[in-house]
Amino acid sequence: MSAVSENRFPIPEGPISNPGLWRGSEFQNSDHWVAHWSDNALGELNDAVKAVKNSGKSAPHFTKVEFSLPTIGDELNAVLEDLETGNGFRVVRGIPLDDYSDEEAEILFWGLMIHLGEPMSQNAAGHLLGHVRDLGYDVNDTKVRNYQTTAELFFHNDACDVLMLMCRRVALRGGRSRLASIPALFNAMWSENPALTRELFRPFAFDRRGESGRPDEGPEPYFVMPILNYYDGLLTSRMPPRSYAQSAQRFDGVPSITAEMRSALDLMENILVRPEISFDFDLQSGDIQLINNYCVFHARTAFQDHKDLNRKRHMLRAWLSVPNSRQLPPWFKLRWGSITPGEPRGGIYPSCSDT
Repeated sequence: MSAVSENRFPIPEGPISNPGLWRGSEFQNSDHWVAHWSDNALGELNDAVKAVKNSGKSAPHFTKVEFSLPTIGDELNAVLEDLETGNGFRVVRGIPLDDYSDEEAEILFWGLMIHLGEPMSQNAAGHLLGHVRDLGYDVNDTKVRNYQTTAELFFHNDACDVLMLMCRRVALRGGRSRLASIPALFNAMWSENPALTRELFRPFAFDRRGESGRPDEGPEPYFVMPILNYYDGLLTSRMPPRSYAQSAQRFDGVPSITAEMRSALDLMENILVRPEISFDFDLQSGDIQLINNYCVFHARTAFQDHKDLNRKRHMLRAWLSVPNSRQLPPWFKLRWGSITPGEPRGGIYPSCSDT
């Protein structure tokens, strides 16, 4: 695959065959692609939860040694391998969360997190174990991140190697998960309009939504990165919600979104919902979903929640740096902290201590 330089960012000239290339129709209306924990793994996880709880500790205040998983390393390594070299996502089913208290569910999730990778900060408070649920906020508030509402979250990705979610409780209605293949998106866009596809390799400004950048990034309340990046033979994406690009335009000195860039975003959104690019499904209580952010976009439909606080939709969330991650483009270093495979990188720089 040849690449040309445009504003110093290389662009593949033609269709690509990368990890994460698949058709949504292969997965829609079927769960053949969902993996299941072995009985041995479920027993080992349960024993590890009991051991941590009996020690008087809780998440996130224990280590891998204290959450011992002596025999299921092959299962975990297979998940990581598929994330980087296979489909770029994995859903693993079978954890009976109804048998666990909220505290025990957090212990289980944290234990799996630290065996799969290194947790990275998800917000300015430095939280490593996150909770995705409706907080009653207005999605139009520029200090609110979209996952804190019941609104639809359109296709995007997060600032880390791997997004990990565990479904604790589902919504009353809606809240379906959606995944899209970024290589398939690029190929479809290139086939229809190469000129507009090239626009996504230009730098876009995105609102930080009140959170800070790393010390070397500067004081600007926004950051600037291309949505699509091509480096070392791999297509690597970074796409916050589009509303973050729109709200960034309110700041002085921010690079403007041109008419061509806006048209490219429109074309991208039009193609993302096609059945050959994406699919949607319902997570069940106890499901673990893992996504390679560089080659798979994720989304969520709007939802209506239960009135009972103890039944509201609830996902536990982790942003992970994983040991088998890819080399990142050089221009990611300022924002990610490191571009080296296997090193801790990404996340949101914590501006206060509240872990």
